[in-house]
Amino acid sequence: MSKNVGLKLSTVALAVMLASCGGGGSEGYYNQEGSSNNSGNNGNSNETIESKNPVNIGEISLLDASNTTTYVVTPDGVMALVQVTDQTGKGIPNALVRFQGESIVLGTSNGAVLTDSNGYARISLNPSSNNLTGAYQLSATTEFNNNSAISKVLNFTIADRQTSIKNLNVSANNINSGGSLTVTLDTLDPVNNSIQDNVEINFNANCGTFENAVINSVNGKIATKYFAVSAGGVPCVGSDVIKASTKDGKSVSTIGITVNALPPNAIVYSSQETLLYTNTSGQSTSGYVEFTLKLDDKVIPNQNVDIEILRGPDDLNFVNKGNRNATTVPSDNNGIVRVYLYPGAKPGPVEIKASLASDSSIFAVSRGLSVGTGRVTQRGLSLSVSKNALDNTKDGDTAEIVARMVDRVGNPVPDGTAITFITEGGSIDTRCLTSAGSCVVTLSTQNPRPADNRVSVLAYVEGEKSFIDVDGTNVWNKAVTTLLHNIGSFYRDDDEDGMYDQGEYKYTREGGNQACQPKSAIDFPVLRFPNIENTCDDKLDAVIREQLIFSFSPDTAKFRSEKATLDSSELSFEVFGNTQYSVPMPSGSTVKVEADDTTDNNKSCSSTLWFGNETVPAVFDLMSPTSFASSSQVYYSYRIKDCAVGDKFTITVVAPNGQVSKKQVVVTQQ
Repeated sequence: MSKNVGLKLSTVALAVMLASCGGGGSEGYYNQEGSSNNSGNNGNSNETIESKNPVNIGEISLLDASNTTTYVVTPDGVMALVQVTDQTGKGIPNALVRFQGESIVLGTSNGAVLTDSNGYARISLNPSSNNLTGAYQLSATTEFNNNSAISKVLNFTIADRQTSIKNLNVSANNINSGGSLTVTLDTLDPVNNSIQDNVEINFNANCGTFENAVINSVNGKIATKYFAVSAGGVPCVGSDVIKASTKDGKSVSTIGITVNALPPNAIVYSSQETLLYTNTSGQSTSGYVEFTLKLDDKVIPNQNVDIEILRGPDDLNFVNKGNRNATTVPSDNNGIVRVYLYPGAKPGPVEIKASLASDSSIFAVSRGLSVGTGRVTQRGLSLSVSKNALDNTKDGDTAEIVARMVDRVGNPVPDGTAITFITEGGSIDTRCLTSAGSCVVTLSTQNPRPADNRVSVLAYVEGEKSFIDVDGTNVWNKAVTTLLHNIGSFYRDDDEDGMYDQGEYKYTREGGNQACQPKSAIDFPVLRFPNIENTCDDKLDAVIREQLIFSFSPDTAKFRSEKATLDSSELSFEVFGNTQYSVPMPSGSTVKVEADDTTDNNKSCSSTLWFGNETVPAVFDLMSPTSFASSSQVYYSYRIKDCAVGDKFTITVVAPNGQVSKKQVVVTQQ
């Protein structure tokens, strides 16, 4: 290859020439066409080029976005440029040039391009990763008409892009809370102060937000809007700092502004309906409500608010324990004033007033706020059943038990109050949790099945003893108040004899060794409210208990005292579910009486139900094992008409499972 000056044009000269004349080879990057003035002597008519080879390739040049020669490749990328010439130094068009390098991504998938009309080949070049740094090499090979040439190796470095943020400015240094301003800046090269385009800048502030928090520069310029409102919608107040930074965080610029506070024009009570509990309830003894300060639809922070009690129990404290005086409380950064409440022993409705300290005409009053006593009392537990005479002949006949509980002033106990159930026979849900003061469990027939067909079910829940509030303080004071019925440890009375017997389930209350007086056998009969004597104490806390009796009834009716007389014009009988006469037939059984009319008296003997249920009821008073035998619920009476001595009636009882029991009754005179 000739050594004359034509081949010694520097890459800088080539870059300058291409910037004015155009380039090609990589679509959309720098100029695409070479200068039409370029010729074999590279546009210099005073220089000649002599080459020995039919195909020659020059040195590779790298050009940045401003068409300046560089040896540094940043994430912005560069353009690689090389010329292919013939033996006379004239550029060869349409020659294939293939570029090869380390840790780079080239502008075509195979790294190959064709030369333009002046023999120039150009291709974009980017680092293969944004995290790369160090020195690397690039070379090019050309092929034309079965001739080829290889360029010199070009050494280059890969480095992070360097950007300097300059001229950060705001359109106003002082704005109102919730207002806005414009932020501008320039992105420049830190070395030569030239414009850098398409640079990503991130904006943030101590409080405010931005129209575009991430934005790329256009012609080295960036503009965005700052809003004096936090991301949560809270207006900013006081000093704020706007910060602009490059993506890599190596260039940062800040500017401070002042945000003026605006007073709110409304206070809003922002809590839901709230039920608090007295300090004797066993529940949480404090709570809070919230008020929100607003200017139109924006919340306003850091404002003083006067808090006072308009109505409420005279032992209710607020803001701080022991305080009942009007108190000034500041709103927080979210415009919220939180008022803590500390109930005493008395229940009742509560109204809290919040007024703007700077303008008392702006205020709000709490709604739906009250204090309730909370725990269930002895007299506040109520159990009911869907039925209590179950079919013992199968597994899975069920009855629902509903537990309802109120506190000492008749309010439902707190949601989630747990009541426990245990059973002598069958199976039962372990517990249920109250909602609006009630909950439900299910009792099912299965083994074990007590031999007497009577099943004791015990329910118990933590609560308090009922007392007479002698001094009107609503607080248990053992020196002056009177318990209605002191209770201690208890048991499940399986044999229903009114006392604890060995082998029965027992629940022991620790520390109770006092006599359990006074008591009322009428209000708290021991068969319903089992209690173990001499296990009581003088405290208010207690485990409230109640026992229910269920019948696991057989399916074969047991008749008793059946008779029909003309003197009384009555047919009567009793129907039981077992031979001990201690349970009824299963609920849903049917009872029917029909006349056989076997005598010939030219009359049609008939009967009409006068007392009793043709369908066995769902719920019975099962009384005690011995007293149930005299229950009126199993007694039936029919009026008979047009009958004669010797006429017969058939009593038919059909159990829910289809089992039929019959009994015939003959009419007598008396």
